Amino acid sequence: MTTLCAEDFGIVGDGWTDNTAGLMGIRDQIRAGTDRVWRVDFDPGHYCYSDNRWAMFGDRSVALELNHSTVECFADALLPLGAGPIAWDVEFPTAKTAANAILPLGHLIETTKAGAKEVRLKAAVANQLRSGDAVLVAGDIQQTNEDGTAGWGWPPNFRFFEYKTVAEVLDEFTVRFVDPFRFSYYDGWEDLPHNLNGQQRFYGAPRLWRCRLDDGRHVNRSLIIRNANFIGGRDRPAGTKTALAAEGLHVTLENCSTSDNNAFWPTVAKRVDLIDCRLSRMEMDKIVESVRMDGGEIYGGMSSGGAGVLDARFKDVKFYGFVQVTPRRSWVFDQCHAYDGVMMSKGLTNTPFALTSAAGEV
Repeated sequence: MTTLCAEDFGIVGDGWTDNTAGLMGIRDQIRAGTDRVWRVDFDPGHYCYSDNRWAMFGDRSVALELNHSTVECFADALLPLGAGPIAWDVEFPTAKTAANAILPLGHLIETTKAGAKEVRLKAAVANQLRSGDAVLVAGDIQQTNEDGTAGWGWPPNFRFFEYKTVAEVLDEFTVRFVDPFRFSYYDGWEDLPHNLNGQQRFYGAPRLWRCRLDDGRHVNRSLIIRNANFIGGRDRPAGTKTALAAEGLHVTLENCSTSDNNAFWPTVAKRVDLIDCRLSRMEMDKIVESVRMDGGEIYGGMSSGGAGVLDARFKDVKFYGFVQVTPRRSWVFDQCHAYDGVMMSKGLTNTPFALTSAAGEV
């Protein structure tokens, strides 16, 4: 393991300095290094930054030791730590131009059966991928309106989704993945239009998204953050006060907290582990396969109203706010206490069934 000191990169924890350049210097050194395991030590302080791509370390296992520091993102982006692995913009396989600005994201895939390892694309773009690249295969929008009609959730709330690692590219139309598909994908699924920043986008039909690679090629293999308090950026617009998101295939937060009225949004990671964390609010309604929380508390409520997390396990956790969840596959509450009640929902968003518990053990 290689250890770096943040101060050696000119990073200052004074609560005001924009440390983006120094943080990206750390990122670049980790990417360029031959070691696969890294540790970055920060002195206690208040660290700010304005470009969230600094936390994209690529195919590395990185531990950030914040030593009870405050971390603040100045950026206007909704997700402050790592821009998110999904290339929502029209950048795969070609860069966005005036000619392709309204094209659907990604490319449709042909019907794929559960258990298969290969996917046949409907466009000759497989050569844009390499062995080891992470992709998201997803489709079938789950979000609905209160009257049951098709609605919208951002990022898309997919009923079927799974992260995959490319094993090899067989030809320009065919990709083989390391693990077999968990679900089947059908190109007959409805494609729903949505206007994002004045541009019409389509979601719903099964697509293969390349995870956001930036110039590091791979998304984070493992990111561990210890002893940090995350706060929403003071200059960010109303409605974007997300103190912490997550980016990578495996993200672990240990003894971390979020400031009042700010959300932790595990929306862009394959697996999230929380150990002895104190969170203001947690929203778990996006494309996350697994969440585990051991110890700690959530004092502002927890929800998973959209696609929801596939698997979740909470052990010795105190929930001070109302808990509303939509179990997708396996949800376990082990020796937890809910002070404001729990409601389990079934099916599409806004279609709950009658399973509500009062305050007490869950």
